[in-house]
Amino acid sequence: MSFHPEPEAAVAEAEFAQENAPEREALKRQLLRRIDAIAHPSAIFALSSSGLLMTRSATRLPPSRRCVIGHPFNPPHLVPLVEVVSGAQTGSATVERTLAIYKALGKRPIHIRREVRGHVANRLQAALWREAVHLVGEGVASVADIDTAISEGPGLCWALMGPHLTFHLAGGTGGIDKFAGPIESW
Repeated sequence: MSFHPEPEAAVAEAEFAQENAPEREALKRQLLRRIDAIAHPSAIFALSSSGLLMTRSATRLPPSRRCVIGHPFNPPHLVPLVEVVSGAQTGSATVERTLAIYKALGKRPIHIRREVRGHVANRLQAALWREAVHLVGEGVASVADIDTAISEGPGLCWALMGPHLTFHLAGGTGGIDKFAGPIESW
């Protein structure tokens, strides 16, 4: 790993470049043009974005087959999740190599197969937060109690196994099919 003040120097010998410029599509497109001119033809470019669409960010750019969104989750030095979003022109080999690189770095990459603003993790967070705000607004519980309900309940479970497996195990012998019935009536 090395650090350079100019993007061209950073990618000259790189097989993989993680771009982390501000979340501005025009800036990222400009950077892609600059690094594509100097980088090895097989180098992969991972654009860090919490919501931009890969296809739109790389449209009409020469390196689009080797571009992905590589969205590390914050704080990236503590949280292993990286969302890898392929675009319409991203090659499948690019996706597979990107997933392997992140895994080799100790990350837990997931492949987002269809582009949506906010990707997956941010959309899930936003949905939970909207419900939390609604519950406060309805006077069901205080902000502190709702935060505690998540951090000391599902947050602990989900850190180990995610909501699908949690609900499947909670259903006992019938699995998630047995458990889903009561939830659907809420």
